[in-house]
Amino acid sequence: MSLSQVLADFVVKTQYTDIPDHSLTVVQASLLDYCACAIAGQNESVAVALRGMLNAEGGAAVAVVFGQTEKLPPRAAAMINGACAHAIDYDDTHFDYIGHTSVAVFPAAIAMAERVGASGKAFLTAAQIGLEVACRVGAYMGRSHYEAGFHQTATSGSFGAAAAVAKLLGLNSLQCQYMFGLLSSRASGLKNQFGSMGKPYNAGMAASNGVEVALLVSHGMDSVENGLETDFVASHHGEANDQALASLGSEYRFDYISHKFHACCHGTHAALEALIGLRQDYDLRPEQIKHIQVKVHSRWLKVCDLPAPTSGLQAKFSYRMVLAMVMQGLNTGDPLAYTDHLHKQAGLQESMAQITVSGDEKLHDTQVEVGVTLSDGRVLHKAYDCGVILPMTLLMDKLTTKAQVLVGAEAAARISAQIADLAYAKRFQLTLDS
Repeated sequence: MSLSQVLADFVVKTQYTDIPDHSLTVVQASLLDYCACAIAGQNESVAVALRGMLNAEGGAAVAVVFGQTEKLPPRAAAMINGACAHAIDYDDTHFDYIGHTSVAVFPAAIAMAERVGASGKAFLTAAQIGLEVACRVGAYMGRSHYEAGFHQTATSGSFGAAAAVAKLLGLNSLQCQYMFGLLSSRASGLKNQFGSMGKPYNAGMAASNGVEVALLVSHGMDSVENGLETDFVASHHGEANDQALASLGSEYRFDYISHKFHACCHGTHAALEALIGLRQDYDLRPEQIKHIQVKVHSRWLKVCDLPAPTSGLQAKFSYRMVLAMVMQGLNTGDPLAYTDHLHKQAGLQESMAQITVSGDEKLHDTQVEVGVTLSDGRVLHKAYDCGVILPMTLLMDKLTTKAQVLVGAEAAARISAQIADLAYAKRFQLTLDS
């Protein structure tokens, strides 16, 4: 069978009872993180701009929108909510394909669950399917797609968002293939937007694309049935990794999602954890530091190595800035720390000048090696791999703490309780305000 046929059958045939309990728990944990990030980002400029445009267009009041009480049509709600959740760049990442999975899929699934009056189980099933499809398509497209300049959150994420919506709409296998075919024209997004509002807009586009194409097919539109595995792969520098489909339906790759605990590009996180570890282990102070050498996989140098950021958004994509923040005692887990005046803060430029970042092809995407040369001549080393999966209890503790910081303890507790009850809810509902 073709890729589109395999994915379509997975969408149609997968039921709630087919999904392992652990996988569903990961989805629920990620839903909490998604909601917290979206609430924290709902007043960012990109969210304000999208609400302004889409509220002016109006339409059927169907789906909830972060940052306002008025509902909007599903496609509009998905676009706004996807951008909100990615606006502060604090959402999860999957390193199978270097993409932000939740911000593309959850907004589409939530909007469509409201439209069709889905049960909580139906929502969780659709979300799980969509998240998995995004991971599998991303892995199928491979690193060459990302290295060529495509933003996998937007491209592969569109396919995942559509898969979730298709499950909620009850599309059949052929309709799902049409849907993937339409997305071979519709899915888009480039990495040149990194450091601008265009990056979270890409996430919103992915969610909106998924809603749009699934609804079009439900209204009778057809398409080529193999657009994904033919012209989309060829024209978007895809690798056509057939191994990406291995164990589909028996293993859930979304189980290996990485959550953020620093409010900046995920590519910087391993370096941050390594430097924080050294700082704590040796009680390091800025005046003790002579030089910091950071080795990462070379591909990250094109993503998050801005040498001289001049805005809070750019700072999130600068190894030197975020590592300097650690040395100056600033909390990289606090989104409010990334102000547009950050680069003028005392001590940061001095610390940035002491940091050198270089590429090492032998390292995995998730690995880093940090060496710190002290003024007394000692050299301290630490390696870190942020791809190591945390035990579920520890992960939930850290995500709960993160949510409490982002939205407050009361709102975090309310959202957590709603998510915990989803499997028993006859009708899906989430209260998305803070």
